[in-house]
Amino acid sequence: GRPGGSAKAAQPARIRVLMISVVVMLAFALSAGVAAVVAGSFSATYTRNALNNGLPIFEAPELMRFLQERLGSGTEADIARPTVPAGCDLRLDLRSWEARLLPSGPGAPVSEARAFPIVPIGPAAQELLACDGLEPW
Repeated sequence: GRPGGSAKAAQPARIRVLMISVVVMLAFALSAGVAAVVAGSFSATYTRNALNNGLPIFEAPELMRFLQERLGSGTEADIARPTVPAGCDLRLDLRSWEARLLPSGPGAPVSEARAFPIVPIGPAAQELLACDGLEPW
């Protein structure tokens, strides 16, 4: 299984928001104990690999557009500073398929909580995540 415990489809997760300017490798995410990855979209290959390895990934295109408009597209970062702290946390509510952006520090792009839709994942993907991936399933 993945370090840091298993994902439960109905359990909200609290995630520190970072605008990542480089491709996050699946192996790094798993070894670093990343709880979930949220992006505007994922390729079919990345989706299948992540789910097979028990890494929860969620698409939230409206959230990503909102963050890019306020924080930049990621090209502002450089090799010495590959991420841009967003000054907020993200709470995933998988019962309502919403991502709630919460201010948590200086420079937050929101002054109060704001909700964005998450693209729901299907029952087979949920089952893979509940089992921590394909191998235990």
